[in-house]
Amino acid sequence: MNNSDDIKRMLKEHNISIDEYNKARSESKLGQEMYDSLALEYNAPLGITWEELAKRYKAMYPDLELTETLDRALMKWEDGEVEDYQEFSRELEKIIKKIRKKVSPKAGQTYPSPRTDKIVKALFKYWDDDLPLGDNRKTYFQKLADENELSFDRVAQIELQWRPDSFKPKR
Repeated sequence: MNNSDDIKRMLKEHNISIDEYNKARSESKLGQEMYDSLALEYNAPLGITWEELAKRYKAMYPDLELTETLDRALMKWEDGEVEDYQEFSRELEKIIKKIRKKVSPKAGQTYPSPRTDKIVKALFKYWDDDLPLGDNRKTYFQKLADENELSFDRVAQIELQWRPDSFKPKR
């Protein structure tokens, strides 16, 4: 198993000389072939610390801590160490809640209410410069405000908040 081309590519990518690599490989307690395969697998020509390895594993297996904790709890259950089942289930729920962070994939994003969404859709006519004949910004915003039972200022505020980056007002 000769990975010399891959190793050379990796060393070039990390700006590490072959001498530095050979020194790190000789200082390790691994065989040459094993060191080469691990260096390629983890893209770490000079080795990898346990902390870095743990970070990578956590990224690859985000539920690893939860799985290990549940396995330990199951072992207690199977060994008959559990006396109070309700207390055991409460502890298990606490552990799961602690480990699993409830973060919505939509966290930090803003979504309009249905009324605001309706106004934003109507504002596309203004942003596309496609207002009905005889309407200007003021009259169109006033119509939107009346239709949606809002003030003119609120419609203007919504327009500013949801305005596309490409839109440049005429005045």
